Amino acid sequence: MALQYQPLFRGESGKEAEKFVQTIYRRAREAGKQGDNRWIMDFVPTCLAGNALTWYASLDQSARAEWVLFQKAIFAQYPREDGLDSPFSTFSIIPTPAAAAPIPRPPDATERGRIRLFMDSGSVQYYISKKITRNGFFCVTNSLDGALEVEHDGTPKDLKRLSIPQ
Repeated sequence: MALQYQPLFRGESGKEAEKFVQTIYRRAREAGKQGDNRWIMDFVPTCLAGNALTWYASLDQSARAEWVLFQKAIFAQYPREDGLDSPFSTFSIIPTPAAAAPIPRPPDATERGRIRLFMDSGSVQYYISKKITRNGFFCVTNSLDGALEVEHDGTPKDLKRLSIPQ
C-alpha cells in the first residue's frame, strides 16, 4: 500500500478549516468511504493537532460522532476571516441572478439557540450553562450538552427580549 498524505489540522484559521474538511471529503472518497460516517469520524481525530485537538476534546459526544455536526462545529469555531461563504465564490465565472428578498418571518416566530461567550483566553468555546449557583448566577460551560437553550422573538439584529424555557 502506498503512503498517502496525512491531513493535519492545527486550528489556526477558517481557511485552514475549509481545506481540512475538503481534504477529509477527498480522502473518504478515495477510500470508498464517503458515506461511512463512522470511518470518517474515526479518521478525523488522527488528523488534529494543537488548538484543534484541544477544541475537539471539548466537543460534545454528538459532534464527535456525526460528520455533519462536526462540520457545523468546526466552521462555527473557525469562521472565515474574509467573510466569504465559500472558497470558490470569488472564482465564479457564471453570472448569478440577484438574490431574492428574504422570506419575512412570521410575527410570532421564535428562534432557539445557546449563548456563546467569546473569551481572549484561547480557542475553547464557552456557553452560559443550565446550572445556576445558590446566589442565582449562571455558570459557564464548554459543553453544548450543558449549555442553556434560550428562545427569542425577533431577528438577531433586533434582540430585545430573551425568555428561558422551562
